[in-house]
Amino acid sequence: MSVEDLLEELKKEKDDEISRLKEEAVKMKKTIYKDTQKKVQDMEENFKREYVNKRKKMLNSAINNAKSKGIINIINEENEFSKRIEKYSIKLLTTLREKDYNTIFKKLVMELPKYAWENIIVSPDDVPAAKHFFPKANIESNNSIIGGLKVESKNREITIDNTLNKRFEKICPIFMPVILKYIYTRENIDTNIY
Repeated sequence: MSVEDLLEELKKEKDDEISRLKEEAVKMKKTIYKDTQKKVQDMEENFKREYVNKRKKMLNSAINNAKSKGIINIINEENEFSKRIEKYSIKLLTTLREKDYNTIFKKLVMELPKYAWENIIVSPDDVPAAKHFFPKANIESNNSIIGGLKVESKNREITIDNTLNKRFEKICPIFMPVILKYIYTRENIDTNIY
């Protein structure tokens, strides 16, 4: 074999090896491209999923905050409304003094247990009636009492508050929800929000 044939043979082997390496490089390039494309696609999907989840959490949080604030506002409004109704109702309590109040006062006295009460606290207008029913007791007047009486034993060991104020205070928590329910029903307001 001549040198030229040998060179030609070596050149052919090298060309074949270069072709083979080129083919492997193209295959490797395609594999890397596919793998990279898959990784990019996975990353995009993960990002979308995380973004959607974060948006859902943010929206849910915003909705819950809005609901909470709405409920707090409703509760505050109900409290304010309840206070206004309470003030108005206390004004109405004074109208009980207009008709046959002596009978009401007598009934309130009769509800008390028989005892030698030492201090009787009443509205200034009820001092004469208190003196009539408790001639030996110390009678005190108190402008905050609308009607009825508060009695105390010696040394104030026993106290019974049988005033209209106290009775109103006790029934207020009972009738306020009834009034609010009536208003909500009448105004067609949804009460199932909280």
